[in-house]
Amino acid sequence: MFENLVVALDGSRCAAHAFELTLALAGAETSTIAVCSIADARPIYGTLSPDVTVEGALAAIQGYAQSIVDDALAKARAAGITVRGSVLSGEPVYEIVSYATATHGDAIVVGTHGRSGLKRLFLGSVAEGVLRSANLPVVIVREDSQLGELRVLVAIDGSDCSLRALDLAAGLAKSLDTELVVCNVVDLARAAVLSGGAAQLVEESLELLETESNEILAEGVKRAAAIARVTSRSLEGEPIEQIERLATEIRPAFVVIGSHGRGGLSRAVMGSVAEGVVRGAPVPVIAVPCRGAT
Repeated sequence: MFENLVVALDGSRCAAHAFELTLALAGAETSTIAVCSIADARPIYGTLSPDVTVEGALAAIQGYAQSIVDDALAKARAAGITVRGSVLSGEPVYEIVSYATATHGDAIVVGTHGRSGLKRLFLGSVAEGVLRSANLPVVIVREDSQLGELRVLVAIDGSDCSLRALDLAAGLAKSLDTELVVCNVVDLARAAVLSGGAAQLVEESLELLETESNEILAEGVKRAAAIARVTSRSLEGEPIEQIERLATEIRPAFVVIGSHGRGGLSRAVMGSVAEGVVRGAPVPVIAVPCRGAT
């Protein structure tokens, strides 16, 4: 599914966790890896002590970034994985996304937290910047996220973006020879909004949303079943909470979700919900953009 994985490292525990996942995924899929570390000199300006020169600080940042890349290259090669690496200089989000394009990456893997001080090459907010800027799927790995059972969970809402996420998830499940779990969330709060709070209308709105959810799931299962083994789950409640609850229950290796959805009656799990799932899911999340190729 992923022939070329790009991973951004900063020396933090979270980045190390992301790299371990990248190695596991590359080993399972026979992927190549492109490693990058960003030497961002901007934070040092105005903070240097009198006995430290700008040149010396820059050299230290470059040297640290190079040591991160060298260590990653050694670990990947020891695992028998084809790998290359680069130290980049500049604004982290731009450099990571540009590097992924230049190396023909199929996905970007990034952790959500960095560290402070001299070793501060990029922070967790950069992961969100990459998520919003990249035309590629982005694998977000929190420091406390754990690899679960070898299955894939995908949340869909019937939008074109969620279908892109579904196709990627099905392809990943096939590549990993595992089960795909497709879910849709009926947003109860949305039913109340649609009905204006009137009890009878709430019930009618809920029935309408449940019918639509069943149709979305049926179509999704039919589409994915041509590629992978599929089961489905219909959920009710607040979308982020329900997706996270299901992820905690079944412990998939990955949660896959589109990064944008559609407005109107069918909007159940996409858009800002994707970022909420990225922040709270107990396992790594693959966010699939509407734009660009998957």
